[in-house]
Amino acid sequence: MYTIIGFILTLIFGLFVSLVVVPKMNSLERLGLSYILGLGIQTFLMFAAYLFGVNFTLESTLVILITATSLLFPFVRKLIRPFAHDLITVIKVKNFNRVETTLLLIILFFILFSLACTLYWPVNSWDSLVLYDWRAKLFYLNGNMDDGIRRGYFFGVPLLTSLSHTWAYFLGAEKPEFIYTLFLASFISMFFNSLKVFTSRMISLFAVLPLVTSVDILGHSTFSYTNFPYTVYFVMSSIYLYIWMVKGKRGYLLLSGILLGLSTWTRSTEPFWIVNLVVLVIYSLYKRKLLQPVVFAVPLFLIRQPWVFFENSKLDYSTTVTSVVARGIVSIFSQLSLDHIILVASFLYQNVFVGLTVYLFAFLFLLIWSIKICLKNRDLWLSGMIIGYFLLIVVGTYMLSFLFRDWKIGGSAARMVMFIPPLIIFYIASSKKIGNLFGVKYEHEKEI
Repeated sequence: MYTIIGFILTLIFGLFVSLVVVPKMNSLERLGLSYILGLGIQTFLMFAAYLFGVNFTLESTLVILITATSLLFPFVRKLIRPFAHDLITVIKVKNFNRVETTLLLIILFFILFSLACTLYWPVNSWDSLVLYDWRAKLFYLNGNMDDGIRRGYFFGVPLLTSLSHTWAYFLGAEKPEFIYTLFLASFISMFFNSLKVFTSRMISLFAVLPLVTSVDILGHSTFSYTNFPYTVYFVMSSIYLYIWMVKGKRGYLLLSGILLGLSTWTRSTEPFWIVNLVVLVIYSLYKRKLLQPVVFAVPLFLIRQPWVFFENSKLDYSTTVTSVVARGIVSIFSQLSLDHIILVASFLYQNVFVGLTVYLFAFLFLLIWSIKICLKNRDLWLSGMIIGYFLLIVVGTYMLSFLFRDWKIGGSAARMVMFIPPLIIFYIASSKKIGNLFGVKYEHEKEI
């Protein structure tokens, strides 16, 4: 009971944040967004308070959560009732046809399957036992990081997952991995409702199906690795950035920046946030609105940098992107060889591209099929981001191969690109070419 109440408080906090940032949004989508925003920002505030000498305790966490929620209340009090009314209205909608109802039941079945797994099994995945959940238990028992830092193998990954587990332990939960099932349900709600901005409800439901049945996504929703929460934050940040670019929806640029920051609060080593920032800069130069990257970058770096600075203060080497890139560039030019290029290409083919073969071919087919209109319509920006991710995967892996002796870890490379399939699915399902095939009627959209 205490666990349910505590996570409802987290949800309410996230709801208030979402209402401040994005006043208008589908209510079910907002519900999913509220969970990931609430948990992400709450754990970040726990860490920020710790930097000022506040230990991790149930009491301090409740004070942080209740204070932050109370400060937001005056700004959202007039929006709460309309949200509740819209949510009730959406839940009561019954005009689904048989196919849509069947798809909804299938999706619900897999969410319940994930929940059953997380409520039954204790934490048992290796990385969680020795890092993510291990840190959480140290926080729960000691209230600080001192013991963990002394024992070593403490850094490398920020604290979102660990502090989420800590919050669950504070509330009396013995099996905290239900957190990831809630990420799955939230992801489906946000993905589906975001896709409906561009296409029909039927196509949106069919697009959700490969997500919820994916071995990677469904599997990762049942245990406590960081890859799935990272995927949720990063994918939705990219989608909301894309929606802002082509629809101009109020608050979506800031929301995208916050979610991208929270993706780095989940996993700080992946540099894919650079692609989003570069694409936005190009877009802003094209539109001649140069302050837009600033609005995007401020929340990104406010969330990203505190952990980076803290981590570097405890280590004898730098983990910043600039230092890694600088060392990588020096290594590339000093150790360039054809044999090494072939080695890296072989590794990427076996561990990254083989698993993405279907998605990559589907993406390339649609890109070539619609190339004549791609440069004139909204598809350009999302396809540009996806191409940028693939380029960064190739270049980044080649650079890292010079910097780290143990760079050839196939499982880590495969998990690193978990975010690619959802974005390609979104790109395909939202495309006008696909919509036209299935009779979707589009209102006039302003060309880029």
